[in-house]
Amino acid sequence: MGAETNKSVLYGMESGTGCTERVRRLNAQLRKKKPGVDLHRARVFTKIYKEHEAMDPISKKALALSETLETIEPKYSDGELIVGLSCAKEKSHPLHPEVESNWIMEEGGAAALATREYCPYQISAEEQKEFEEEIYPYWADKTITAKWRASCPEDIRKAISGTGFGEPSFMLSVYGSHMTPDWPEILTKGTNYYVDYAQKKLEELDPNDMTNMKRIIFYKSVVQVFRSVEKFAHNWADYLRGLAEKETDAAKKEELEKIAEICDRVPMEPARSFHEALQAIWFIFCVVTNDGTGPLIYFGRPDQYLWDLYRHDIDHGILTQDEAKELLECLFIKSNNTLFFIDIETAHFFAGNSVFQNLMVGGTDHMGNDASNELSYLIIDAFIELRVVQPAMVVRMDDNAPEKFRNKVLELVKTGMGYPSIYNDKVSRQTMLRSGFNYDDSNDYFCGGCME
Repeated sequence: MGAETNKSVLYGMESGTGCTERVRRLNAQLRKKKPGVDLHRARVFTKIYKEHEAMDPISKKALALSETLETIEPKYSDGELIVGLSCAKEKSHPLHPEVESNWIMEEGGAAALATREYCPYQISAEEQKEFEEEIYPYWADKTITAKWRASCPEDIRKAISGTGFGEPSFMLSVYGSHMTPDWPEILTKGTNYYVDYAQKKLEELDPNDMTNMKRIIFYKSVVQVFRSVEKFAHNWADYLRGLAEKETDAAKKEELEKIAEICDRVPMEPARSFHEALQAIWFIFCVVTNDGTGPLIYFGRPDQYLWDLYRHDIDHGILTQDEAKELLECLFIKSNNTLFFIDIETAHFFAGNSVFQNLMVGGTDHMGNDASNELSYLIIDAFIELRVVQPAMVVRMDDNAPEKFRNKVLELVKTGMGYPSIYNDKVSRQTMLRSGFNYDDSNDYFCGGCME
């Protein structure tokens, strides 16, 4: 890439960035789309909660989440290698009426989402009417915010409401967040492992003992939700096979059939390849975004937990390094479909839709040895070439980090994107040890959110 092109990219004059023509096209396509709101989840949750008001909260949530996942209409963009969306629209937020209804109406209703100055979200006139006339009335006094207001002493509520980012509206709207899924376990065992675990627990619990009822309800809900995750993945497989049947280009047909085969396997079963692992990760992100509100869910340390699959595929000629990078960039593009859906006060504070999907490379292993590897460099190169805001790139820098790794990090700094955040391993380890963690864990830390 020449100096003039670099300058063009640096100042935002070129949107089609990436390692291949496929990636550049997908990247440019997504960047042109304006952030939006999708009502599919809100519609399903409202229906289920109306029909089952007497049902216990855990079963009701599981039922609503399951139906949401099983009925999301697949949408494929030509050339994608990683597929799936958390709702029926690209670059859109699956609205959570049980959390977000109050602030939407208090800021002028659904129509105001598209016209506000900071972080506007597109929503059609039909959806505006549906939200305000059919969805919001049911949730007005049932949201988390409404329950907080009803339980908080009036003097405290008046003192902190309307004070900006520091008031509870932000934290009350960001639930199911600030977490790193156990990616190594998910990828090596598959989600069917959790189904089997829950079913075993159910067999151990005496249903005639009323003290077991809450646990029985919980484990039944776990089984139900993960069965819907399987249906969600199979729906994508069936959809892609339908596209393949109509495809006249032999190479595209084969590609669609391969991705369909992957979707029939993950995240239910252990990932057998680098491609399967990346697809499993993205499907889990889609699920978690529907279960919670979506932000602050982290990728962890993929250069560590993906290393064995990557090395296996490279060594056995299943994948080239360039193909692996293209898959990574396809995953990173997909992550930019997830939006920070926030009230206007929070929007003023954050000034953007980034959801802080932190991804960390480098650092040490459990024994304190340098853990940077070929995949660490490949991930950084993918960021340099792709130039997207998500995931949020983080590196760990240890005293014994090789000069080559330090220089690669500086290449990313030089792009001017504001990435990466750099964590001092020595200081972070000391902090972990002072906080009571053992030596092994202090070497395997990961950061989340802004700085924690």
